[in-house]
Amino acid sequence: YSFRVSAQEAVANTFEITPSTAAGGSTYSTPAFSILATNNAATFAGDISIPVAKKLYFGGGNHTYIGEDINDRLRFFTGGVEFMRFTEDTADTINFFVKTIIEDDLEVDGDITIGPKSYPKLNLTDNTGVARNFSVGTNNETFTVRNETASSDALTISNANNATFAGAVGVGVAGGSNA
Repeated sequence: YSFRVSAQEAVANTFEITPSTAAGGSTYSTPAFSILATNNAATFAGDISIPVAKKLYFGGGNHTYIGEDINDRLRFFTGGVEFMRFTEDTADTINFFVKTIIEDDLEVDGDITIGPKSYPKLNLTDNTGVARNFSVGTNNETFTVRNETASSDALTISNANNATFAGAVGVGVAGGSNA
């Protein structure tokens, strides 16, 4: 194929690189690449391919980028620190490496696994009225609902399935009863 490098041949106010319509031809149609002079917007007519171990940098520096370091693993860096990774393999994982805040609802179609670590837990924070913090997790083979604000366990269920409540328990009795 032949290529034409031109200005404003196919589209007004653009710099263009256009392949010929046939091998060795001299007829040109659609630019493969163009830059619009009014705002420097670049347009590619086809896909953009970045080889493994190469990166797509943002902001003109070297601290914010996306790259595939090995096949089927895409890594995201901001401020020079990896914060997210997508890996396609038998586990198909998404890893977050820094504290991640989700501003709206999070819907999960499947299981959520928290751990492995000692006392893996899910923290629940309510800032309506007086701030209260609770957690749900495991501790030494015991399922625990913990009042993190009061630093006390509200409910525990041991590995023998014995439940312990920190306060009064009532069934159909106003105010609860331990009887």
